[in-house]
Amino acid sequence: MAALEDETNVISTSSGRTVQFVAISTISNRFTLPKLGSMSNSFKVMDDPEEFAKLINDKLKAIYFESMRNPKFNIPDFEAIGKIAHDAGIPFIAENICYR
Repeated sequence: MAALEDETNVISTSSGRTVQFVAISTISNRFTLPKLGSMSNSFKVMDDPEEFAKLINDKLKAIYFESMRNPKFNIPDFEAIGKIAHDAGIPFIAENICYR
């Protein structure tokens, strides 16, 4: 993957759930395993990049989404969403797993 993406910081995991945990726990400053309740989140289903921009506030730690969402396999505008995240100074995390 590192060679394909021309990157140096790449990890592999055994499952999608593991990579979700690694990505979110890496950027979170409010995460405790024993209670599994110290992390707040907001889940939205959006196709319009401007909808992401409306949700950005000082508590938002990242934009995280499936890059091909089931069941319609919508492909988001990576460039526009990435620019919104970059301009806000937050990570842009895309899961690239497709379940059938």
